[in-house]
Amino acid sequence: MRKLIIFAITVILLFASSCNCSCNKNNNNSNNLDFLSKEQILNKFKTYELKFVFVSKDGKESVYEIMENDSYFYSKDANNIYYVEKQTNKVYTLLPNERIKTYYETSNYDYNKTKNTILGYLTSHIDKVNSDFEKLSGTEKIGNYECDVYTYKKGTNSIYSIDSYYVEKNNGFCLKCLVEAKVSSTVQKSYWEISSLSFDEQLINNTLSSYMEYETDIAPKEYEKWPTSGLGTMIPEYKNGKFDFGFETKEYLLLSILDVTLSDVRSYCRQLQSTGFSEGKSITNEINQFIYLTYNSNNILVRVKYEPTNFSLTIRISQSTKEEIESELNKL
Repeated sequence: MRKLIIFAITVILLFASSCNCSCNKNNNNSNNLDFLSKEQILNKFKTYELKFVFVSKDGKESVYEIMENDSYFYSKDANNIYYVEKQTNKVYTLLPNERIKTYYETSNYDYNKTKNTILGYLTSHIDKVNSDFEKLSGTEKIGNYECDVYTYKKGTNSIYSIDSYYVEKNNGFCLKCLVEAKVSSTVQKSYWEISSLSFDEQLINNTLSSYMEYETDIAPKEYEKWPTSGLGTMIPEYKNGKFDFGFETKEYLLLSILDVTLSDVRSYCRQLQSTGFSEGKSITNEINQFIYLTYNSNNILVRVKYEPTNFSLTIRISQSTKEEIESELNKL
């Protein structure tokens, strides 16, 4: 255990010191290195498709795919496929097998952050350039691209870290970085790699536009307070208690409120009656739940349920038909 702790501390110190090289004046000419600027490199990535792979020192692999053109952005990871319509800034998730794209009206997904993080790796070698950078003889192939290899070593022969950057010869972007750290006889490696990269504009445009043909589903809206639009405006706000959560689908709105009393719930039901929901029916069932159903002339159905075990209230609102309302009333 002590040896592992010493190894971890040493590696952290080595990496920390190697990262400080960007604090030096980046002088490409000091070692006859002439890289393009970040802006020049990133300007090439307007219409592209790439697969990014990160392999940690314990062998765990993370894979990300990105595809982009002027109109759409596509990103795939282990859990989700995001699809962004740039003109409207609409964010979807894709289910390719079902050919469904789900639209999120309130999504916090930042596709620019995702893109810039991964594309930042393509220019990561530029921040490390100084007189200690060494260009190895020969080239290495990453995917279909021929790369020059540049290394930066910190430490001694027995304790060191080496960063190796694989820089594409013609366009100047970095396609791989291999990090090797050694303490005594223990060597650990990790790397990231752009395992595939394409600028085939026609193929990318056709692929991205095809996702717009998927059937669109609407993701539920989530609320942290009483909603001020949609079905939530159809009934008065319940102000006694603590708002817990709410979500709204195409069919209904569900609201949950905590710390309520039965007398306040009954009072709220009378308030519903005075605001147009004059027809209704209530019961107290065998487990002492209080349930109240009411509706208005526009067939807006409201279901109020009080749970005595945890002093909670749920309110469900839906646009219904006369037949659906009759069926619900008959179930009570």
